[in-house]
Amino acid sequence: NNIGSVVAFTGVSPLRIGNNQQTNHGNRGAFNGIIDEVRIWNRSLSATEIQEKSFIQLNPNNESGLVGYWQFNKNEGNIAKDLSGNGNDGSVDGATPTTDRFGNTNAALSFDGLNDDFTVPSTESLQLTNSVTLAAWVQVSTTSADQSIIHKGDGSIAQLDLTKNLLT
Repeated sequence: NNIGSVVAFTGVSPLRIGNNQQTNHGNRGAFNGIIDEVRIWNRSLSATEIQEKSFIQLNPNNESGLVGYWQFNKNEGNIAKDLSGNGNDGSVDGATPTTDRFGNTNAALSFDGLNDDFTVPSTESLQLTNSVTLAAWVQVSTTSADQSIIHKGDGSIAQLDLTKNLLT
């Protein structure tokens, strides 16, 4: 099933995980909880593909259209490596390494719901103009609405957003 729709976004805004930090919105949408295994494809996955990929670590070499893949266990200082092969490494600001859903230490990121952020600069591979699939493992710590999980946009009409309130 599709959730929402995607408007082509080719702007220079960075991709943000855990916080949308738009200048015209402040930190509204800051995520409070744990985020892991963030994946972005530049195509629509079928329901079967989504089910097959939901509980496994991906092999990026076998993933058609994978443009971003962050496990958050390959961090080098405050840089989290993109495992998709597209070089979309991002910087962690405030979010802290924590235990993932499999019990692995320092293998997911914990966001405080205030100002933590993971930012990936805009790149050609993240210019999402057609179909897109967003996926992430999340554990929310609070039930307040409008918590940004994955965001790319500048606050104008063209933006891409996966928020916690879509999941409830």
